[in-house]
Amino acid sequence: STNTDVGTNFFIDEIIKKIRNKNEFEEVREYVKENESPYKTREEFIQTLIMPEVEKMINDEKYKPRFNTKWGFVNNVDVTDIVMEEMKKYADRQIKDLMSFWIKTNTEKMVVVGGGLLFGYYYLRDLKKKHAGFVFPTELKEAAYITSRSYLLANFMKQVDTIDA
Repeated sequence: STNTDVGTNFFIDEIIKKIRNKNEFEEVREYVKENESPYKTREEFIQTLIMPEVEKMINDEKYKPRFNTKWGFVNNVDVTDIVMEEMKKYADRQIKDLMSFWIKTNTEKMVVVGGGLLFGYYYLRDLKKKHAGFVFPTELKEAAYITSRSYLLANFMKQVDTIDA
C-alpha cells in the first residue's frame, strides 16, 4: 500500500508492528494484549530506540547505526534491519518530495528541518554533500523543534493580525 500521509507516523507504526512480531518476542506476546508493543507511545519509541543512534550519527558522519531493543524479559534484540528498511522508505520519499518542491520554488537554498530529518538522518545526511543548496540546522538535535516553533510563530502572527484588525 502507498502511504499518502505527511510525516513519520506511518513509518514509525510499521517499525513498531514489525518489532512486535519478531520471533524473539513470541513468548512475550503470549502475556500481553493483541495491540501492545514494546513502546507505549511513538515518542517513547523515538527517544529510546531512534535518538540515541541518531545522536551518534550526528557526532560521526560515518557512523552506521545499530538498533537494539527489549520487551519485558527479552533483552538486546537487534532490530536494525527493520528500522533501516523503514527509514530508507521514508527518506526516499522525502528526498523525492524535497527535490520536487525545490525545483518548483526555484530557490537557491532549501532549508531542511523537522523531526523527519532526524528520523531519516542516515539516508538524508548526504543531501547537503550531493546538493550544496540543502541547508540543515546548525544544531541538528533541535531540528524537530524548529518546525514546531515556526508553527507557533505563524499562529501567533495570525492571531496578532486578527486582534489588530
